[in-house]
Amino acid sequence: MQNFNSNDPASFREMGQKLSGFLNAEGRELSEEEEKEVSPILHSLDEMRYHFTGEEFLGEGGEKILSKAYDTQSDRNVVIARPRRRDTNMEKEEFLREARLTCKLQHPNILPIHEIGIDNDDVPYFIMRLFEGEELGSIARKRFESDSGYSGRYPLEEMLEIFLKICDTVIYAHSRNVLHLDIKPANIMVGRYGQTMLYDWGMAAVISDDSRKDVTETFDADILNTLLHAGTLKGTPGYMAPEQIAEEGVESYATDIYALGAVLYHILTGTIPVRGSHAQEVMLNTRDGKVVRPRLRRPQLSIPGSLGAITIKALQREPENRYRTVQELHDEVTRYLRGFAPKAERANPVKRLQLLMRRHSKVATVIFLSVLVLMVVTGFFYSREKMQGRRLEAARAEAVLNLNHFQEQQAVSEKLYHDLREFTAETGNLGTLRTYRLLDKILEQELNKDDLDREYLKKLVRMKVMQELAQQNFNAVKTLVEDYPHWWQWLELYDQIATRFIEIKPDDTAQLSDADFALFLDHPFARQRYKELKSLAFDLHMVNTEPADPESYLKVAIAMLNVINDTREWGGHVKLEPRKSGYHLDLSGAPYRIYVFSHMLPWCYDGVLGKLDLVSLDLSHSVVNNIWEFQRLEKLETLIFLDIKMVGGDVNFFTMLKALPTKRVVLREGAHQQRFIDELRAKGTEVILVAPDEMYP
Repeated sequence: MQNFNSNDPASFREMGQKLSGFLNAEGRELSEEEEKEVSPILHSLDEMRYHFTGEEFLGEGGEKILSKAYDTQSDRNVVIARPRRRDTNMEKEEFLREARLTCKLQHPNILPIHEIGIDNDDVPYFIMRLFEGEELGSIARKRFESDSGYSGRYPLEEMLEIFLKICDTVIYAHSRNVLHLDIKPANIMVGRYGQTMLYDWGMAAVISDDSRKDVTETFDADILNTLLHAGTLKGTPGYMAPEQIAEEGVESYATDIYALGAVLYHILTGTIPVRGSHAQEVMLNTRDGKVVRPRLRRPQLSIPGSLGAITIKALQREPENRYRTVQELHDEVTRYLRGFAPKAERANPVKRLQLLMRRHSKVATVIFLSVLVLMVVTGFFYSREKMQGRRLEAARAEAVLNLNHFQEQQAVSEKLYHDLREFTAETGNLGTLRTYRLLDKILEQELNKDDLDREYLKKLVRMKVMQELAQQNFNAVKTLVEDYPHWWQWLELYDQIATRFIEIKPDDTAQLSDADFALFLDHPFARQRYKELKSLAFDLHMVNTEPADPESYLKVAIAMLNVINDTREWGGHVKLEPRKSGYHLDLSGAPYRIYVFSHMLPWCYDGVLGKLDLVSLDLSHSVVNNIWEFQRLEKLETLIFLDIKMVGGDVNFFTMLKALPTKRVVLREGAHQQRFIDELRAKGTEVILVAPDEMYP
């Protein structure tokens, strides 16, 4: 014991281990006086009535078991902490050491201890305030998930403000000569309104500082420094400083500074500063100082170089190369937030000038605009002076130029018409209701001309055949095929279609019924040009036929949705269910993402579903892409979205929902953020939440 140093926590742990081993070796139990000497906090607690009921298990953290309970004396919910190891008084004393130390740390970001005691089973406990929040590690991880919404809720600036609060907490603890020694994202909790708590002081140590006699008297190192578990791992791999791993290492303020650097690294990258597939490899890389720069660890992220420099300085292997105090680290991050270059970055003059202009952007903008205006005014007067000398010469040549210009424009106009005609045939685009009649006239004129180029004539014939098919003129298609027998190879498909449907509709002046037109749409030719053919045929059918009853039209609607979405033969089982004022359509599980063809304009008509007289629509178990397409369904009262996949997330989905005239929306409980649901209800829409594994009637 001659090398024992009361000011060294490591020496104290060694002394406690040797003392406990010596006493246990004698084969006798400790006397009451010896027990009091070994566990002074435990024996200093007076027995008191246990006044907590309704305990609910919350979880395990470090060496503690946490439960939620009701305090009958103070009429509030609290958290009760009990030791995981409690077989001996030494283990109970280790648990109470954390409680006593935390009691002495009075700071807004340190969870207060309300009470320390021993329950009826002789198990020590301490009572903490019940604080609801989310771990910083969870927030940092979700920020990198594009569809979580956390990147907007917690921008980088907000995360840095949280980090500064933790720095303030550690600055206070260091001012009391207390080291935390286990700072990590899992021990940092963030409340709904930005409140921040630094948890778990179970590994904290009190160090002596001869320059602060008042502090060491308040924090008794003899009592508050740990005596148990000597030689065990003290910290979390990835956040432990090299000196916590090395046998000869000495823990100091710099140890906590390293951990804070690791927390900042996690905020920027979502991971720890060193690589490693297991804890042993992580610790070895930490001991050897193999820290990976943030930009190299996550090159796909736009990590500011200033913050990267701050992080690397805090994570230096040697303690003397890190920031001297947590206050210096705090000031560096504050400088970045205020638009200055941190000292660790060693910014060049260009970078400092950029930051200066960013801090004074309004002044810089005014200067830039002033210079720009000066250059424009100078250039204007210079150009006007030059132009005055040229005006006389320009006037003499004006008449000749005008004549030449007229002749050139006439030639350009003729060429433009020719090129436009060629382009129409090249693209093979049948157009829409607004253009097909004009295209039909052009085709008639061009086909009546003699000596047409063979390839050009072939394109014109193909377009004419497709137009006749779209108009259900099947006899006209047969005539065109017969007029050009030498092109039978590529006209054969059209001839087969015409032959089939002439049997159904021999008269070109008549129209196919809804059921027969659905067969036409279901015909297996699905290239892009044929999709356009079917789309134009659908438009013409809707214009040229009397409004059908919804149940008859359903086959046409399903067939057209299969055309739009390239999903053949789906929906044969779908039926309309009559409702009091319309119909209900169940499209749950449908493979559809699009309900309007690209050229269908919502302000022109109601798309594919418009004539179904829908008051209720079920899109459960499907992918929801663009529900703007249902805006014109004015009778639609109920939309059902159970277990859907949303393209664009909650923000896009609820933005579209709020714009619809729908009175009622059915959603899966827990599948969407509550604030969006509240906004939808505030608009006046009834929102029905269906519990998991239940169906909506």
